[in-house]
Parts: sequence; C-alpha cells; structure tokens
Amino acid sequence: MRSETHRVEVPDVGSFEVRRPVMRTAIKVEVEYARLTEGVESLPVDLQIICRIMSYLKVMVVEGPDGWDVDGVDPYSDRDTSKLREVFEAITAEESRFRTGGQEKPKAPSEGAE
Repeated sequence: MRSETHRVEVPDVGSFEVRRPVMRTAIKVEVEYARLTEGVESLPVDLQIICRIMSYLKVMVVEGPDGWDVDGVDPYSDRDTSKLREVFEAITAEESRFRTGGQEKPKAPSEGAE
C-alpha cells in the first residue's frame, strides 16, 4: 500500500512532508483558493498565481522545516515569495514524477489512421 505522504527536499529551504494528491486534496486546494480570494474572479494574474501557490502549499504540506509558515510570508519580500514558488515547483515536480512514472508510453498511431 502506498504511503499517504512523502518527503520532498528543497535545496536551501529544507525538507517537507507532503500529502499525495488525491481527489479529496484537490478539492481542498480549490476550497482554500476560493477562501483566499473570497470568490472574486477578476483578480490580477499575479495575485491569482500566488493564491494558487499558497492554497496548494497550505493543503498539501503536512510539515515543513522550522519556521515554515505560508501565512506568515512577507508579501513585499521577493526572497520570501520566491521561496514559496521554489517549494511549490519542487513538490509539483516530484508529483509529476510519480504520475508519469507508472504510465505507459503513448502508442504509435496504427496504419491507416488519420
């Protein structure tokens, strides 16, 4: 049976225990996004992106390194917001590796297929 969490090491940031994505966590991420944006749909793209990253990290990260606090990030610090992006990218890259690792390679089209 597959573990419900796994570890992701993010260079210069630390070690993260992360939930494996399932439908329930995907829904929780979307609910957290709606909560952060208060349902407003016409947000600037940069704000949409950071809200997506924050909602994802708040739901998926079980435990981070000492001092890890998504809500406590300084919104005006490029270093702090870059760190959020780094962690998000590392975790989603690891998920992608799991997801693509078990899939078959696409089959070539059969003769006569258009």
